[in-house]
Amino acid sequence: MNETHDDRPIARGAALDWNWDWAAWMPAGDAIAAASIVVTDELAAGTPTSTDTSVSALITCSADAAIGLRQRATCTITTTAGLTDSRTIRLVVAAR
Repeated sequence: MNETHDDRPIARGAALDWNWDWAAWMPAGDAIAAASIVVTDELAAGTPTSTDTSVSALITCSADAAIGLRQRATCTITTTAGLTDSRTIRLVVAAR
């Protein structure tokens, strides 16, 4: 599983589209066949949408989340060739 090494801010109550890109990792001719998003306690994830090489999802932060709280959003894919990978975005709750 790959994880970003820096925290990305998300404001309390924010609903933002996040993107996971596998273009550099996937072999030529392969494509994303399935994707899922798992988030930690103060986040909610919308239904993911995908292209052949990337996945996007709306991630919403609770309006009551504590400032400075670190959260994670993990996207897992399976490709048409049967490869599986997960990538995690680390988010830190910020004030608006």
